[in-house]
Amino acid sequence: MQSGSFDLLLQQAQASAPELFVKFAQLLERPDSITVSSPSSGYRQLLLAALVTLCPRPLVVVCPSVDRAEELSSMVRGMSAAITGARPFVVLPELGVEIMEYTQYSRPLSFARARALDQIYAHAETVVFTTAQGLIDPSIPARDFTELVSTLTVGDRIIPHSLGRRLLEMGYEPVSSVTEMSQFSMRGNVFDLYSQVGEYPARIVLEGNVISRIKLFDPVTQQSVEPVSSVGILPPYPVVLDQEARRSFAAMAAERWKKERKTAEGSEDQDAELLEDLESFISTTNSKGVNYFLYQYMNSERMCGGLAGLLGPRAIAVFADVDPEAELTQIFDSARELYDRSIQAGLVPSSSALNQVEHTARLALGNFARSISLTATSAQGAMTPASRELPPLTLSGSLNEYLGLHAPGETAIDVVSWNPEKAQHLVMDTIEDPGVMARLAIIKGSLSVGFAAEGFMVLTDKELFPKATMSPKKTTRFSQAISRLEDLHEGDYVVHRDYGIGVFRGINAMTVDGVTRDYISLEYKDHSLLHVPVERLGYLEKYVGDRTEITLDEPGSRKWKRARKEAAEDARRIAHELLETAAKRHAREGYMFKPNPELEVPVVDAFAYELTPDQSKAIADVLSDMEAGKPMDRLVCGDVGFGKTEVAIRAAARAVANGKQVAIIAPTTILAMQHFRNLEARFDPIGYKVALFSRMVGSRELAADRKLLHEGGVDIAVGTHKVLNMTGDFKDIGLMIVDEEQLFGVMDKEKIKKMKAEVDVLTLSATPIPRTLESSIVGIRDISLINTPPVGRYPIRTFLMPFDEEQ
Repeated sequence: MQSGSFDLLLQQAQASAPELFVKFAQLLERPDSITVSSPSSGYRQLLLAALVTLCPRPLVVVCPSVDRAEELSSMVRGMSAAITGARPFVVLPELGVEIMEYTQYSRPLSFARARALDQIYAHAETVVFTTAQGLIDPSIPARDFTELVSTLTVGDRIIPHSLGRRLLEMGYEPVSSVTEMSQFSMRGNVFDLYSQVGEYPARIVLEGNVISRIKLFDPVTQQSVEPVSSVGILPPYPVVLDQEARRSFAAMAAERWKKERKTAEGSEDQDAELLEDLESFISTTNSKGVNYFLYQYMNSERMCGGLAGLLGPRAIAVFADVDPEAELTQIFDSARELYDRSIQAGLVPSSSALNQVEHTARLALGNFARSISLTATSAQGAMTPASRELPPLTLSGSLNEYLGLHAPGETAIDVVSWNPEKAQHLVMDTIEDPGVMARLAIIKGSLSVGFAAEGFMVLTDKELFPKATMSPKKTTRFSQAISRLEDLHEGDYVVHRDYGIGVFRGINAMTVDGVTRDYISLEYKDHSLLHVPVERLGYLEKYVGDRTEITLDEPGSRKWKRARKEAAEDARRIAHELLETAAKRHAREGYMFKPNPELEVPVVDAFAYELTPDQSKAIADVLSDMEAGKPMDRLVCGDVGFGKTEVAIRAAARAVANGKQVAIIAPTTILAMQHFRNLEARFDPIGYKVALFSRMVGSRELAADRKLLHEGGVDIAVGTHKVLNMTGDFKDIGLMIVDEEQLFGVMDKEKIKKMKAEVDVLTLSATPIPRTLESSIVGIRDISLINTPPVGRYPIRTFLMPFDEEQ
């Protein structure tokens, strides 16, 4: 056994696929596109690390998500650092807003992106990890960016008011006390500035016009944290316009808006609100709706793809499990859905603006004269070096037997681990054959999964230590909102249980029959007022319906009573239908799904984390239902990121292991694609066919998959409402999994309801509709709660911004 390095792996990879590395070398000399197809993700990651090591040109690695970009960056940096030395790596984040979305920019994400751009512009050899969205998001051009970036150092001479004017032009906000990024304040000889991505802003103390000291301070307590010698200044937003430029832009946008408004319907209130937001943009760069205004009225080349256009001619683009055309189609499909909602909300964006942005984005990504696609799927003209995934170690007995089967003869064996000492102990304790030990090398590093290639095989931590990650034991509890007077604001629409919809007009003290007390004043039709004692606050609820065509009720009229009666009748009808469906299910004999460890264990072992207690219980509940011989109808309820998908995967594994087909239905194309990728990664390596049915799939492939589905060749069908129209195409469906049922339309819910009487149904939801939740509470359907977040769960990002009823 020897102690190896990444250089050894690189030599073995070159020896196993010499023609491929010749093509890589030729790509440095002349423009070309190369596609490499390998079923092994570990092998594709090794090729990526090899490219970073061997290629002196800038590299842009396009990943499916920012999280994946972070993972690949960390892995490649760790593997190739000994050879590449100080070559910079950077993850370029997305701005976190959709194209044409009527919103502001996130300050932390804007600053994180500015820091990445600072490194990209400063170092020509930087390796950039990002997404297709990250590449086309707006970026300040390199020349302008370089002029804006500066550093303040102890001993520098500055003029505070000149610095303040410069910060204002860049988009910083002057305040009395700095608490957030992109803010600054001047108080005598103290200049506070929050200009970096980090936990703390900087406090700059002047003696005359000379910086005497700089300290980081806590924005909450305003107390000093630690001294530093310098602080950098970065542009806080992706588009920089000084106040005069913003004034001209706002005037132009308002003029174009008014012309568009002449040919479209809309309310005067919405017109006034938008024009008010444009006026606000003149004084504050990051005003409400700034992202929409810039995409709608700014030159598309300035808003989209500038970075891709800059890097394209000299960099090599590496598409790591990403189809750039499909990614752009997904991005702009989502943008068009947002565009349709904008029209319904009363905004009238120009469709030509969105078309122009898409055209510019596609041109920008097409600027890369040199590209390499690393993919798991077969493609025409692709190079296919001999490589394969390794099965789970648990299926092959001992490590000795495993190596004998997958590393015969003189095959070199590399163990790649972040903990080489632990891996070495495991190897020495389990391998007895000295011949095997002589072929084995321990290498410090990280790959996601092991593989076998021509002449060598690689084992990773995933194979050696599959249960390394532990979950915390603590649990969280759901909170319950309490109605308070503070929840009501003047102008809110409210519903009185007896009198209908009115407008809250404040709380007033009134004297009635000699008794003075507080009353809630509600305005109804024809400006009539109703005064409700505060003790009867429970009679009121906030109105949460569609506000575009809201009509105030008239106290004492029959209209509200008739509406309540019709609602009660609808509720009784729905309750009857729910009970009738539940009765049919209980009367029917369902399929008894039997445990099949041989087929289910590979799917279970592919889950690299420890289940939380709530996940374990939910999985046990679902599998118990499936084994009971009665049609299952269970709701799994848990917050976003709490692990509901893993429960669904375990249920799907039980179903396909029993020879049944599974339908997984999601409300949006993006969510369906996410489920497809997760399921394909888990089921495809062990021989189960997962197919996607959505508009992201070409008509020819869709027709072929539908035929396979009818013949039983597709085990798991994933899609949007399209799958609901394909019930006759299944050969033998046994399980239907519905994700976020509350987001489906009425007609789709009717189709789901009809299917529920025939097959086992598992519903996943973070926010179930009242009908679904009530059905579970009263026992019509079963419920499992997942209260415990998994270890390492990223928090949900919440942005604080001015209140907007339309959002």
